[in-house]
Amino acid sequence: MSLDGMSGRSAGSDRTPTIEAKVVILGTQGVGKTSLVLRHVGNTFSRNVSPTIGASFFTFSMSVGGFRIKLQLWDTAGQERFRSMAPMYYRRANAAMIVYDITREKSFQEAQEWVKELESKVDGKIALCVVGNKCDLTGEREVPKDRGETFAHQLGALFTETSAAENMGIKEAFLKVAQGVISLYQKNQLTTNPNFEPSFSPVNSHSYPPHPLAHTKQSAYFYTTRSVEANGRVMVDSSDAIHNCDSRDGSSRCCW
Repeated sequence: MSLDGMSGRSAGSDRTPTIEAKVVILGTQGVGKTSLVLRHVGNTFSRNVSPTIGASFFTFSMSVGGFRIKLQLWDTAGQERFRSMAPMYYRRANAAMIVYDITREKSFQEAQEWVKELESKVDGKIALCVVGNKCDLTGEREVPKDRGETFAHQLGALFTETSAAENMGIKEAFLKVAQGVISLYQKNQLTTNPNFEPSFSPVNSHSYPPHPLAHTKQSAYFYTTRSVEANGRVMVDSSDAIHNCDSRDGSSRCCW
């Protein structure tokens, strides 16, 4: 199966349908995109995560509504200097998570720009979820929750607020994404490209905090992690690096 696009198939002898989907996570720098992903895939959090350079790729499997869902999570850079590279990562995506920081009005305004760009670049249907992150910082809130809800409703998107720091709403956010993907699958509105093979060009290094379940450190421009489940617990093997990077310690429009 390619790294982008979505497919449905029966998994093993239990015949449970398996759906694979590409999910891009978009938003301006500092809203907490990487922290959301790291909290979700490994229940880890650090206040010293470096800005993402280019994009990072993770996989995560879950069971939802009788389906086995494999989400291919693309954590993209939010810095303006990497903005022109973004279409390369979210091309042929099946779902998108648009993240803003509830304590920064500007990040909310920029989230609206990310949506416009996504609409102009992505062909076919896509499940969309708007996420207001850092909801634990209530005393610093600049974006009321109802504004986020209204924005999502206007898009026909799903909405939730989260806190990577306090592990609030994280599972719910990714569950909403999975439910959107299932809706696409059931409507037979799939975007696939089995011949697609992404190419990567390392430009700079990007360090992540050590994963608590991996005992290794990743330092790479682009990298992939393999995830498997053991006794219901997600275990992450962070040893694979792409292109020889070092391996070290609402409405119907929610699907366009």
